[in-house]
Amino acid sequence: MALEKFQALESVKNYYQTPESRCGYSYLLGGIQHFGYYPPGKENIFEKQAQIEMQELLARKAQLTAYDRVLDAGCGQGRVAVYLAKEYDCEVMGITIVPREVRK
Repeated sequence: MALEKFQALESVKNYYQTPESRCGYSYLLGGIQHFGYYPPGKENIFEKQAQIEMQELLARKAQLTAYDRVLDAGCGQGRVAVYLAKEYDCEVMGITIVPREVRK
């Protein structure tokens, strides 16, 4: 069981370190490692706006305030964590298993 978990962890780390993954997330998605939310009536918005819509949806559902502490598990490069901290004045801690993302 421990070996399977280690192999799964290594598989995830390897995926996010491939050139294709790095280029795709860095250049196509602006460093954000999630796709967007296209709410009704906004189906034709650009990906960047859809990413913001997703982050705003998350913040609304979580009812974020300046008094909240948020854990962004699997934060990637931390773009969403930074967005939430700036927009909602909350404290955000991000963690990731990919060393390259920690450096970024």
